[in-house]
Amino acid sequence: MAFLLEKMGKVQEAFDMMLKTFKEKIDLFMEQITDKRASKHTSNISLLCQQIDGLLLKAIGLCQRNCGRLSEQQREALWFPLLDAVVEPQHKLSSDNSHITVFKDASRQVMNCMMGYIELPAIMAKILKEFTFSEGRFGDVKDLVMGMLGTYNYEKTLMSTVSSMLNGDLMNQLVEKRSLHSKAYVPVKDTCAYCNKHVMSTPSRVQLTVFRYSDY
Repeated sequence: MAFLLEKMGKVQEAFDMMLKTFKEKIDLFMEQITDKRASKHTSNISLLCQQIDGLLLKAIGLCQRNCGRLSEQQREALWFPLLDAVVEPQHKLSSDNSHITVFKDASRQVMNCMMGYIELPAIMAKILKEFTFSEGRFGDVKDLVMGMLGTYNYEKTLMSTVSSMLNGDLMNQLVEKRSLHSKAYVPVKDTCAYCNKHVMSTPSRVQLTVFRYSDY
């Protein structure tokens, strides 16, 4: 159904439906891992982990496919609820719970993917305002913030390096073109390539123009 809604252009409705299913799986997962008999539900927990990962990838894919034609506010309405869904369960688990890594990895994945569509200041404001200061637990999101800043610095350095290389290549091409234009051109044939007339038989009163026919 979500697929059909997306094809119909109802992106928000499709996302809401997918997010609802995603949260239901998370709720089931939380019930299983907080049950005192969790050791008896190992197979169910593994299956739920796979289902959560699959739904998360589908939700991220939906956001990425449609963000190009959405406004900033509409993009935030997709990405931020998805981020909420994977960060909030971490507040209910102790730091030494082995299952908390499922949500930490999911949070990193969402944040890394959303950086290309949501402005960095908006992401930082969201994290610091709602997930940190509201509960006073910066440690819960410290790794996420540091990872996001590390990714940002890497992409900034990569963009700067690529831009420098492109500018260098462009400069070399301009120098080469200028060098070619400053040289005299000697025709390889004594006939005109356009009309096939012999150049030497052209009357003296007719002016000839010799030029290089190429990209340079």
